[in-house]
Amino acid sequence: MFDISNTVQHYVGMKTGISLLTGVVSYAVLVVVGVDFAALWGLLIFLLNFIPNIGSVLGVIFPALLTLVQFDTLTPFLIIVAGLGSVVEPAR
Repeated sequence: MFDISNTVQHYVGMKTGISLLTGVVSYAVLVVVGVDFAALWGLLIFLLNFIPNIGSVLGVIFPALLTLVQFDTLTPFLIIVAGLGSVVEPAR
């Protein structure tokens, strides 16, 4: 029983640390690009990163779509999709 508890505790701790780092880096990228509500999106990316497989993708979709509305050019959208895509959902 101790092994299972230890393993789960280690997994949750590592997942929280990775999700926190992902949220902070995403926030920084969003601030540099100039996306509105960057702190909200960073928090959302942190929380959604706990959902296996689709959470990180969902976290990037919303701020990426906002850039299409907020800016007159596709450059911020491409930066968000490429930049956050490589941070939030790295190649396995």
